Amino acid sequence: MKIRLDDPNHVSDLLTFLRTQGCIAYLTDDLNAIEVIRAHEFGDGEEREITALLLTWRGDHPDVAVDVVP
Repeated sequence: MKIRLDDPNHVSDLLTFLRTQGCIAYLTDDLNAIEVIRAHEFGDGEEREITALLLTWRGDHPDVAVDVVP
């Protein structure tokens, strides 16, 4: 799943959060975007878990616009 943030200053924080939650997350060529997978889930389950984690992170960062890119 690819996640794009509107503010590059928050990319590092989101990467750290996702990694501490058991995700494999890394920067893409677009420095405002992160590619993330959930190692123990695949398909719809993976997407649901990552979306839930993203909503949790956004609760602490309501001012950051986040787009999930298909």
